[in-house]
Parts: sequence; C-alpha cells; structure tokens
Amino acid sequence: MACKFAISCLFSCLFFFSKAQTSITSITGTDKITVVTNGLFYADTSCSLNFEQVSVPGFSKYFHQGNLEQAAVEDNVNCYWVKFELQNNSNNNNEWLIEYDKWKSVEMYIVDSASGVLKKITGHTIPFDKKDFKLANRNLIDIRINNAQSREIYVKLTTGYDYMQRPDDLSCAVYSKSSILDYQEGVISIIYFFSGIYVVMLLYNLFVFYSIKEKSYLYYLYLIFFSLFAIWENTGYTVQIFRSVSEFPSWITNFDLVSSSLFGIAILLFTRSFLQTKTYSPVTDKIFSFIMVALVLVLIPALFGYSFVATNISGLLGMLTSAITLIAAIRSYKQRYPSSGIFLLANGIFMISIFVYLSLAIFKMDQGFLFNFSIPIGSAIQIVLFSFALGNRINVLKRQNDESQQKIIEQLKLYGELQDKANRELEQKVEERTKELKDSQQQLIQQEKLASLGEVTAGVAHEIQNPLNFIKNFSELNTDLIMELQEELNSENIAAAKEISGDIKCNSEKILSHGIRVDSIVKGMLQHTRANSSQKEMVELNMMCDEYVGLSFHGLRAKDKNFNAKIVKNYDAGIGNVNINRQDIGRVLLNLLNNAFYAVNEKQLVALNEYFPIVTISTTKNTDTFQISIQDNGPGIPQKILNKIFQPFFTTKPTGKGTGLGLSISYEIVKEHNGQLTVNTKEGSFTEFVITIPL
Repeated sequence: MACKFAISCLFSCLFFFSKAQTSITSITGTDKITVVTNGLFYADTSCSLNFEQVSVPGFSKYFHQGNLEQAAVEDNVNCYWVKFELQNNSNNNNEWLIEYDKWKSVEMYIVDSASGVLKKITGHTIPFDKKDFKLANRNLIDIRINNAQSREIYVKLTTGYDYMQRPDDLSCAVYSKSSILDYQEGVISIIYFFSGIYVVMLLYNLFVFYSIKEKSYLYYLYLIFFSLFAIWENTGYTVQIFRSVSEFPSWITNFDLVSSSLFGIAILLFTRSFLQTKTYSPVTDKIFSFIMVALVLVLIPALFGYSFVATNISGLLGMLTSAITLIAAIRSYKQRYPSSGIFLLANGIFMISIFVYLSLAIFKMDQGFLFNFSIPIGSAIQIVLFSFALGNRINVLKRQNDESQQKIIEQLKLYGELQDKANRELEQKVEERTKELKDSQQQLIQQEKLASLGEVTAGVAHEIQNPLNFIKNFSELNTDLIMELQEELNSENIAAAKEISGDIKCNSEKILSHGIRVDSIVKGMLQHTRANSSQKEMVELNMMCDEYVGLSFHGLRAKDKNFNAKIVKNYDAGIGNVNINRQDIGRVLLNLLNNAFYAVNEKQLVALNEYFPIVTISTTKNTDTFQISIQDNGPGIPQKILNKIFQPFFTTKPTGKGTGLGLSISYEIVKEHNGQLTVNTKEGSFTEFVITIPL
C-alpha cells in the first residue's frame, strides 16, 4: 500500500514538473529556418502584466503548454506572453535572428544565468531607430547563443485591430544572421532592378507626354509612380526611407491604405482613358467611378481605429478592380479596339501574379522569392506592356487617321466640280438673300418708326388740339365781326367799320400763327414715316429737344391720365444750330424719352406716394462735340443685362409693349453721325443716356 502511494506521488511530481518547465527548441543548422512551436503561452486579456510578474515561479501555473503554431490568436485578446527555450546545436554559428511577423510590438526578455535578463524590442509600430535589428519592416531580434548552450526567453506579443494585420499564431521563426543578410542583399538588388525599370519607363513616357499631350500618358505616369511606390511599400523599405520620422511606423497602416487606394485609382483612371469606356462601355465606366469612390471611402474605418477591417475591404476592392479591369480589357479586345490585345495580356499577367501570391499565402507553401516578388514581377511586366500598348495605339490611331484623311482627299477630288457648282449657286442665293435681308431691315426700321409714331400720336393730338381750338375760336369771332362790319358799312359808319376790320386783321394773324404751329407739328410727324435719308441740315437743337420732350410726355399722359412727372430742362444757350439729320436724331430722342418716361412710370406704380418721377434733359456744347443727356430717376438697369440693351430685339418690357429695336436703331443712328451713345446707370437709382456727336 505504501509502495503504491509513493509511485502515485512520483507521477504527480513529474506531471507538475513537466507542466512548469519550458519546452526546448533545438537549432541545428545555418541554412534551415527553425520554427519555434514548443513552448508555454498565456493570454494577457488586460494587457497589463510585465516581465517581473510573469517570471516569478508562482506564475508558471498560469502558462499553458502546447504547439505554438496551432495556438490561434483570439479575436478578443490583444496581448500574449510566450515562454520557450532555444538551444544551439549548430557547430559553426553563434548569431541568430528571431522573427515575430505581423505583431504590432514585441518585447523579448532573454534570461542568461551569467549576465541576467536582456530586454529587446521590435514591432511594426515601433519607431525604426528603436528596433533591436533594423531591416526594412521586419520584426527581427538579434540573439547570440554559443554552441551547446541554451537561453530561456519570455516574449510579450501585442496586436490590435488598429493595425492592418493580425497574427495567425504564437510561433516564431529563427534564422541564422548571415542567411538573412545574404537574402536581404539579394532583395535589395532585385528592388533596385525593378526601380530602375520603373524610373526608365517614367522618364521615357514623361518625354512622350510632353511631346503629344495625350491624357492617357498622364494617367500612365501616375500609374508608374504609384506602382514604384507600392513595390517599396510592399517590401517594407518605406520604413527605412522615412526612418527620420519617428511616428512613421504608427502611420504605416493608413499609409499603406492610402498608397493602395491611389494605386487602384491610378489603374482605373488609366483604363478609363486608354479604353475610352465612357464612350464605348458606359456601364463599365460607371462601375469604375463607383470603385474609385469606394477606394476613397475605405480609409474612413482606419480613421476610427479599424485598420484591420479597412485593410480587408481594401484588399477586396483591389481584387474587384483587377477583375473589372480584366473584363473591360476582354470586351475591348472582342470589339477590336486598338492595342486592346496588349492591354489584355498586361492585365492577364498581373492577375496571374496575384493568383500565385494568394495561392502561396492561403496554402502556406514556400514563401520565399516567389511569394515576395510575384506581384512586383507581374506589375513590372504590366507597366512595360502598357507602354507598348500606348505606343501601338497611337501608331494605330495615326494610321487610321492617315487612311481617313486619304479617303477625305479622294472624296474632295471626286466632288470638286460639284462643290464649285454648289458654291456658285450658293453665292447667287447669298446675294438674293442679302437683298431680301436688306429689304426686311428697311421694313423693320420703318415699322419701328411707325411704332414710335403710334406711341406719340396722343401727344401730337394734344399739341395740335390747342392751336386748333384757337383757330376755331378766332374763326368764329371773325365771322361775327364780318357780320358787324357789313352792318356798319350799310350804316355808312366808316370809323366803326375800320375798327372792326382791324380786329378781323388781328384775329386772322393769330389764326395764321396757330396754323403755322399745326403745320410744323404735322411736318414733324411726317418725317417719322418717310424713308431714311442721309441729308443733314442745320437744326436749332434746344428747340428740337423741347419739341420732342412735349411729344413724348403728352403721349404717355394720353395713355395714363394719372401719370405726371417733373421735367427738368438744362439747355446750353450757346449751342445754337447743329448740322444733323433732324429726322434720325429726332427718332433717337423720342426713343430715349419714351424709355425714360416709361421707366419712371413703372417705378411710380410700385413706390406709390414715396416717389415722384423726374426726367432731366440737358444739352452741352464742348470744344469739338455737343452732347444730349437724358436722365431719369427710375429703377435703373441691372448689371447682368447692361451689355445686351443695344442688341436688336432685346427688351425688358412685357410682350406687346416693346419691339426691342428702339435702342439698337438709336445706337446705329448715332454711330452714322460718327458719334457715341453711352449709358450710365445705378440699379434702383437712375439711368442716363448720353448722345455725343462731333460738331
């Protein structure tokens, strides 16, 4: 019984000892990669423990022993502690590099019985200069283990959704330092080789772009630049380039997302321009627009700390971009679009490179040179083929253009005689049409004359009515006086007869005076209905202005009995007679005065008692010119239509109240007098038209 109890206790002690001891991983060669799979791990859910806490003997019971390569990283846990032991069984190497890929930060504590505990840090978000071993964006820690010796190692691993990747497990890889350096030397050579290709293509196509100014080349230059940048980003060397920016590693996720989005947008812009999808495939073009918007919006989750989600969405959009671009290339090839075959080949090779990369990543096959450079190789070939496609397309389009021009030349030769005949017929029709237009123009001018005459008919009637009343009254008075004269003569009252005859004579003179006044008014009216004449005459300007002011004012008064306005006359007494075409200048005055009275009347209807209309007419004699100014305090002319008021048929009046020809004809009349018709206005305040004519 005692024996059985002793055996039981022995097994319990052995079990506890094995649970607490660190598993040993042996390093056996310099050319092989050693994956540390045996070890102990602990999920630090609070992410608050430090080395002093987890290294005490009493904490060992919380560690779990298992296969680190099979220990999945849980979604709700961002911190882990891993404990393992490395033993160097290699005969010719003491320097090693331990790599924990995809982790934000890695704190490694190497326990050495002789020198104590050595702390080293690395990680994708750790500033480059603070990393233990500085090589691109790799998480490497330098460790020295002499032959046949071992080191106990504690590692604190930190991840999070604010970084673009999450680790798959808790294992790490161990490389000999020399193999890593040799490998990276080869990587750098390859990167420089690809960069040289991109730089040459960039410079060559930049020269071509400045030569032909083709938009497709501009988008192609964008594509080359972002492709080159993507190579340095994907291989991790942007971290080394921006090593002086201490915060750059923490930006790396967003930086990678931005560069990926810009690269995708550059591909879509180039594809749209090269294949002219807006013209030949509108549906595909709209899909491209949607994807470009999505490539911009995908950055939003990263701004709120969900970089891992944003990275996955960005990857899906990248695959969608490649697929849609390939489909567009296939459709263009079927439609026999120029150089679409080369374009399709370029996209096909790039898609193959993506397929190779994903296959190696999903099935966890050998992730060496082919894994790291399948996409850069495919991208470089794609860029070169795009350049060939652009050059070939230009040659094809040039050849098609030459053929089209040759056909046009042949057609021009074939139809040359017909064209000459058509030209002769056209010239004849143009002459006939020109004559018709001139006749129509004269008719329009005459109609405008009649229209303006109709507007002042009421005013003319008012002007004629007063002298006619005088003529009628004096005629009736003379009739009575003649009867009295006859009676006095019959009575042989010679003195009374002489007095009556004197009155008859005075009345007759007044009748004659008023008849002359009516005659001048009628002649003025008739001048508006006569055909244009270039004949000029000496005209008393102030009297003429006064006459047309009365005609225009009484014309509006006849239409609206309630209308009234103050007329201010500032005539230059020294202006005298001027040599003008009375008929034409009279029409100009009438048009401008009618417009002025119409404007103040319209403003009065709105303003009511708060406003009183004022129209001012002025004449001025200068050294070699004379001026007529007509100003009103109406609503003014809006600036947006000020440059249109002299255009034929332009009017702001309601339909039926204006032809739109008045100012246009007035402008031409003043111009025929070698003068100028100008306007000054302030909206809501006044409008002034100024006629300036040489003496």
